Amino acid sequence: QSIIQQIKKLIDPYMLRRLKKSVLKDLPDKNREEKPLDLDSKQKREYEAALAQGRRELSAYADTESDAQLRLHIFALLHKLKKICNFAEGQHSSPKSELFLEYVTRIIENNEKVLVFSQYKSKGITQLGEILKCHHIKFTEYHGKLSKSQKEQAITDFINQSDIYVFLGT
Repeated sequence: QSIIQQIKKLIDPYMLRRLKKSVLKDLPDKNREEKPLDLDSKQKREYEAALAQGRRELSAYADTESDAQLRLHIFALLHKLKKICNFAEGQHSSPKSELFLEYVTRIIENNEKVLVFSQYKSKGITQLGEILKCHHIKFTEYHGKLSKSQKEQAITDFINQSDIYVFLGT
């Protein structure tokens, strides 16, 4: 076996990748609704501080590092800013999470289910899960720290349990 095949075999139990064309027939129509949201006051302060610090750091790196290293710093800053847009440090809700809860409530009232994906675990699905728990809404969670059997169980529960309306995944 080639090294690529060996690596694929090792990581395969942890990866779920499908081509859109192979699952398109199984997917419902996509509903897209864009809703611009303002950051709350704590998020705004944290965002502005992180942006200012990031700009200072980037200007300091600009002359000393390669383009590839500079891009890494830019991506790190973007990730930090995106997390703040989800939740400010120490906050358990945000305008985004309030809208999330509004949508989930509407979906449950229509006796439908929803898949919610976030790039982040701690500043994403974990906090959304806490919000759902506070409102006594059952959900299942799917992320990289689960074993293969736990991931399969999360999918099975979401599909088969009528009282689980939300699937949170990274």
